[in-house]
Amino acid sequence: SAAIYGGGWGSEADRNRQSIAGMDYELWQEIMRTNVLGTFRLTAALLANLQAGERRIIVMMSSDLGSIANNEQGMSYAYRSSKAALNMLTKGLSVELAPRGFTVISLAPGWVSTDLGGPDAMWPVDESVRRQREVLAGLGVEKTGQFINLLGENVPW
Repeated sequence: SAAIYGGGWGSEADRNRQSIAGMDYELWQEIMRTNVLGTFRLTAALLANLQAGERRIIVMMSSDLGSIANNEQGMSYAYRSSKAALNMLTKGLSVELAPRGFTVISLAPGWVSTDLGGPDAMWPVDESVRRQREVLAGLGVEKTGQFINLLGENVPW
């Protein structure tokens, strides 16, 4: 499911829309509706189809910015809080759906060269996707409820 940051990452005006000095509360609501409620609704709508599958895996596309423990920069409050909330959905769904054979994780794709990540990002899109696919191919039930990065490492909540 899609996610939004809510404006450009690079411009000071856009960054200010997610700051304590200039929070755009309507933008924050839009980000939460898209990144959290939209993802939950999509999961609920597809649950019967997912239940019919052989590998019952639900992957929430999170972000390193959703880690409370790793937040050393502040700012981006709307986006960060949406990804932290998404991580809570991951944990809750992992508990609820485990008896039905599901593995549910949050996956941080890394700082990727996309419109959001920008040209200075660490990972080219194809490399991030390749690594994410490797993580998913090796994913087992022991990882359910965890927050994992594209290297297969746990990300602190």
